[in-house]
Amino acid sequence: SWRRPRKTPQQLCAEAQEAWVKEQVDRRRHFSGYARQFKTTIDERLADPEGLQSTFIQILAKHGKTRWLWSHKSLKGAIEIQEEDGEVFIRGNEQQRMYLLELVRQFTAEWKGAVPRPKEKLVTAMLASCKSRSALRGGPGQSGGYSRHWP
Repeated sequence: SWRRPRKTPQQLCAEAQEAWVKEQVDRRRHFSGYARQFKTTIDERLADPEGLQSTFIQILAKHGKTRWLWSHKSLKGAIEIQEEDGEVFIRGNEQQRMYLLELVRQFTAEWKGAVPRPKEKLVTAMLASCKSRSALRGGPGQSGGYSRHWP
């Protein structure tokens, strides 16, 4: 019987990198407006026009940027919005992100900007995982040609 050919460790690592980038893009949206307008809009969508059930606080941001965190009493997860470039970032586990993403899709656009590079700790863990898979399959191990380059 026919079997699907096994993927090489390099293919698995490339797929893991692509999946990470896709997740980062998928959890971002674009809002053209001020952060306060974002809060008002999302509160209205949740039938809370006065915004009494939500919080909106300024959080630490990179130099020259202003970042806000929106959360709601009855929802888990949170949303960060950065005014300068309109980046909307959804926080939470996968289920929480999906709910919040469906909510903000109603009044935001697809994110076309860049995504951050993964932290060195994540890159190291990903490379170690790829190398261990290679060793288990009798592959090249340390000399497998793994790149530290991320898109």
